[in-house]
Amino acid sequence: MAKKEIIKKAIFLFLLITLISAGLIYIQNRIGLEKIRGIIIQAGFWGPLVYILLHLLTHIVAPLQGTPIMFIGFAVFGKWTIIYTYIVALISSATNFWIARKLGRDIVIKLVGKEGMVKIDHIAVHEGPKALIIIRFFQGWISDFVSYASGLTSIKFSTYYIISALVPIPWTVATFLFFDSIPQQQTLFWATLAGGIFFIIPPLYYYLKHNLNNKRVTHKT
Repeated sequence: MAKKEIIKKAIFLFLLITLISAGLIYIQNRIGLEKIRGIIIQAGFWGPLVYILLHLLTHIVAPLQGTPIMFIGFAVFGKWTIIYTYIVALISSATNFWIARKLGRDIVIKLVGKEGMVKIDHIAVHEGPKALIIIRFFQGWISDFVSYASGLTSIKFSTYYIISALVPIPWTVATFLFFDSIPQQQTLFWATLAGGIFFIIPPLYYYLKHNLNNKRVTHKT
């Protein structure tokens, strides 16, 4: 994929996230956060569970966009969305890995599509535990593809899952404490800002890494 095309897609998706967030902020101001929260609270235990299941679905069926659901979570649950999202990542890291390892490429293609499979093949061939650590730390949008890719490699599940479970903890704790320290009304703004920043880090990492590698190969030849 050309550099300009990557930049265009990144800008488009960031603007889309911003628009969705703005819409949620409008709904929050129009209807009232307390009223929305009251509806969820009436559901009791099922409110967080529904959020977790819906978000989990977007991790397993990779073409589905999980960002809108996450922003809804922030609008309703506030800081606790961080914990719920971490739980989603714990579950999907295992399910996606074993789907790929036990059921193989054909099933994965049906879940992620052909374009998604190209990304998975690239990750499986070119990336290792170091890349897994970086991606898991930021919990970027490509993390679901990484789970499938890992299942198609020879990496041990124990190694893979320890990285997937432990590496995100510092970021998760820091983010939870940050959102705990700000007014509830500012949650969506900061969620949008943080989401935009961490959204572009994984693709930027890939671009810089492989661009530098290509230059080294060209220089040697």
